[in-house]
Amino acid sequence: MQISVRTMAFTIVLLFVGSLMAGLTSEYNGIEPEILEEETIVQNPSQATSPGHVVFGQYISSDNCGHCSKTGGGSDAHHALKQNHPDEYVYVTYMSASYGDTDTARAGNVAPYNWAWTTGGAPDAYFGDRTDKRQSGANNQYSTYDSLFSSGGGMHSTVNDYGMTAAISQSGANYNIDITYKYTGSGSAAGNMKLYAALVDKDCTGYSYTSGIPHGYNCWMAWLTAGDTYKSKSSGSGSSFASVTPTSTSQSVSWTSVPAAVVPGGLSKAIVVGVLMSGNTVSVGGSSPHVYHAIDSTMGPKMDLSIPSFTATSPAGASYVRGDIVTLDATVANSGDLEYNSGGSVDFYYVLSGNKNYIGQGTPINTLTTSGASRTMTAQTTFDTSALPSNGWKTVFGVELSTSGESVTSNNQATTELDHDRPPKSKTPQVIGTSEISRVQYFSVLAKGDA
Repeated sequence: MQISVRTMAFTIVLLFVGSLMAGLTSEYNGIEPEILEEETIVQNPSQATSPGHVVFGQYISSDNCGHCSKTGGGSDAHHALKQNHPDEYVYVTYMSASYGDTDTARAGNVAPYNWAWTTGGAPDAYFGDRTDKRQSGANNQYSTYDSLFSSGGGMHSTVNDYGMTAAISQSGANYNIDITYKYTGSGSAAGNMKLYAALVDKDCTGYSYTSGIPHGYNCWMAWLTAGDTYKSKSSGSGSSFASVTPTSTSQSVSWTSVPAAVVPGGLSKAIVVGVLMSGNTVSVGGSSPHVYHAIDSTMGPKMDLSIPSFTATSPAGASYVRGDIVTLDATVANSGDLEYNSGGSVDFYYVLSGNKNYIGQGTPINTLTTSGASRTMTAQTTFDTSALPSNGWKTVFGVELSTSGESVTSNNQATTELDHDRPPKSKTPQVIGTSEISRVQYFSVLAKGDA
């Protein structure tokens, strides 16, 4: 402030460093905590990471589409996803004769199907049965669709609250097909649901390609429709998809009258696909999530646990003072299709200088069923924050599952943070610039403090 002309004037700049200094944690607490996800081992150059749930894709290809081929085109990219994530990716190829006319009966555009996609152009792909989750072209031999897959593929947020299986066998000249479904969530299942069901040819060799190079996998051959009927490009009487109402009790839709000849090559090449969709038609398209689960007959029932809830609380709520007792609570759920009875433990930890420090003994994992109250369990522990450094700005707490036999482990860890309430501390003021000034001039002082 300015004093009289005979008094030296001061401008004091007070900078009180508060929550903005949280970004400078490494200056006070060593290495910034880093939580590493389980590494995904790939068998080819696709780098897609697990979305933590199944994803459904629809692929438009054609006989005369060079960019759709199995040697450097869109089909390779879909196949790479399926190879690397066999229990998390389900897709169907709609194979037309020409990319100039893709919505043909041969590609699957027959009653009762609602063709919501483009009518020309290939390769083209849609995820989650949605027109806003689209990838046209094939910009990389293996990774074209990685981003859409890894980001969730437009599936409904409750995708892990449903379970499905699909099976196919042959009896005489016909197939025996079963698709089962159930709701494993704690609330209510979605209503107005249809069962998108299809038979596909796993390597699409029944077609003649202009280039001589096969252009697809999982090519559509027939819809599996209500009342033990089917509809292919040229045969069958099916007129509607089965309406289903998932509950906590497993239910099934079966077919015994579908001719094995519908798939060229018979049972060795036949795959059953089943998808739970809400809406009055199949497919819906649009930009709203409406696909709740998907399965194909190459996928076995999944053993899968997850951590849907994890919290860390102190007496003050969302922050702690050293010496507070923090309570860690985790909910563990059976998100798979099979009962889990393989033991294991729920382990809590905190992160310091990038390293996990485990808290106490792990909590044993109970036998978790696929429905009802015993589908979930809770685990809790407490932690004395006196063990934490006095100069830290925050602490990362975590929980992880040690299990055996799971199909998916990417959802076996959760973390949360608590801020450290540190008492404000002043530091020695510092003159900014020169301290030699003339009368009636000003100088500035920087006063520092830690929040």
